[in-house]
Amino acid sequence: MSEDSTQNPLVQMQQRMLKIREELCTITVEGTAGDGAVRVVYSGRSRFESVKIDPKLVSLENKAELEQLLLDATRDAVTQVLREVKFKTDSLREEFGLPPV
Repeated sequence: MSEDSTQNPLVQMQQRMLKIREELCTITVEGTAGDGAVRVVYSGRSRFESVKIDPKLVSLENKAELEQLLLDATRDAVTQVLREVKFKTDSLREEFGLPPV
């Protein structure tokens, strides 16, 4: 007797996981620091897409500040993507009645 794959919870979960992966690959977020003076665009594919720096920040005198702002914006972007991954995986976990991780 053949089991219909649409009724098999494991197959359903796998299909949902693939859909979530596809959705996550389409997102991009913008991490910012210094009131938007530094902006980093990061994708759900775990790639940095672009970096924008306010020209007023570019000088040897504030090199350390600029480096810190770049680091802060990068961390902000990565945190946003990880938050989205957690939201989607928690949703999947709840949908299938799995315990929290």
